[in-house]
Amino acid sequence: MSLKVDIKKKLGSFELETKFEAENGVTCLLGPSGCGKSMTLKCIAGIETPDSGFISLNGRVLYDSSKKINLPPQKRNVGYLFQEYALFPTMTAAENISIVMKQKNPVQVQKWLEEYGLGDYADSYPDHLSGGQKRRAAIAGVIAMEPEIVVFDEPTAGLDPAGCAGILENIENYRKTTGATILMVSHSMDEVAKMADRLLVLRE
Repeated sequence: MSLKVDIKKKLGSFELETKFEAENGVTCLLGPSGCGKSMTLKCIAGIETPDSGFISLNGRVLYDSSKKINLPPQKRNVGYLFQEYALFPTMTAAENISIVMKQKNPVQVQKWLEEYGLGDYADSYPDHLSGGQKRRAAIAGVIAMEPEIVVFDEPTAGLDPAGCAGILENIENYRKTTGATILMVSHSMDEVAKMADRLLVLRE
């Protein structure tokens, strides 16, 4: 799978310019706070719109300013893990996963819950889950979408060392079993050293 990004977007007093390609494996995006890492992911997912440029996924154009192409998020098939988890507060962990599936499959939902250490929390609501549990439920929900690419925006932010290790293990297992293309923003050099097949740095 191949992602191609070549975009510009005005952000306050400076203009974000980012151009790269990502293929199978984990590509980590590094840079100081406020440099445009999260904005880059949001533009790929279709949550934000660049001012100009081009984005394609496996040869399918998601955004092309010159041709006025800008697919909505639901047509991009990009799995996006928000920093804030983005779980529906009135739905259980199982329901949060099931709602995004193309075909409802309670057995598969339970398998994902077990795989992500949430087997006993299927009927729990987000406000009864810890930060790490919410993050794992959100990752399971992203994977349940069967996306062509997954983008993780600081998937371990705010978690203790054990929680971080568990999340990274989940991501690594997903990569190994699916061969997925993963784009991940991280501030941790330890995470980058462990996870990255390639590294992109936003600077200046």
